[in-house]
Amino acid sequence: MILRPTLPYLAPVPGAAIAVTLGVISTAALAAIAVSAALCALVRALVECIRIELLRDRADGWIIDHAVGQATDDVVLARMWELTDARTRASLASSIRLFADAPEIAGWNLMRPDRRRTGAQQRELQQLAHELGDLSRRVTPRGVALARRLVTAAGSPLHDPRRADELAAAVRDTIAALDGAGRP
Repeated sequence: MILRPTLPYLAPVPGAAIAVTLGVISTAALAAIAVSAALCALVRALVECIRIELLRDRADGWIIDHAVGQATDDVVLARMWELTDARTRASLASSIRLFADAPEIAGWNLMRPDRRRTGAQQRELQQLAHELGDLSRRVTPRGVALARRLVTAAGSPLHDPRRADELAAAVRDTIAALDGAGRP
């Protein structure tokens, strides 16, 4: 999905290669065309990644805000499937386990939250990781979206020291939402 939009930017390269073999353009011109095409394709791939991530965030917002009701938007429906997919759940559970184990890990990594803040919620974070990672049980897309936001959003209680007092409630709400409980 990400590579398809980049193909038009790479289209001139085979033509330029043929032109070189026919002697119409120099190899230096071919190199310039190839580098230019590769850079344009790379920029287009980055733009596509950002577009997809924005669509995911928008769909996650709808899923979190509308715990009850059936989605009619294809993007939201696809995102609901993606959130409850085994790979997504396992990956997210693994990330949460890293946060839960942060008190035992040296604090040199700036991507991990402050050990003093997460230590008090270590058991709850481990429970959240366990429930997400238990693929034998069904979970709601809303619960997985909340867990993802907890881990990935820079302003979440897991990362923002000004919101550290909200972490326990956020983890409990996320666990409840995995089962379909909690407020929308």
